[in-house]
Amino acid sequence: METDLTYKTDGLFATFYVNSHAGLSAYKELCDKLGGQAKVLAIHLPSTLAQLKKAGYGVRNTTRTSKPKPEKFTDSDAKLLEKLGI
Repeated sequence: METDLTYKTDGLFATFYVNSHAGLSAYKELCDKLGGQAKVLAIHLPSTLAQLKKAGYGVRNTTRTSKPKPEKFTDSDAKLLEKLGI
C-alpha cells in the first residue's frame, strides 16, 4: 500500500504531512476540521489513524534516523553576511 500521509510526534502533538496526491485530500480535510492545521493531540492519534486507514489511506510514522547537521558557510557566504552587516 502506498503511503499517502506520514506523521511525526513531538510528545504532545502529532503533525501530518502529505506524501501523495490521494493524501492531499485527507490532509485538506484534516486542516478543515482541525482549525487550519493537520495536527492532533497525541492522545487522539490512535483514533485518527484508525479513521484514516478505514477510509483507505496509507499512513505511517516518520522517524528521523540522524540529527540534522549544522549549516556550513562558505567564504562567499561569510563575505555576503559581512556586506549585509550581519
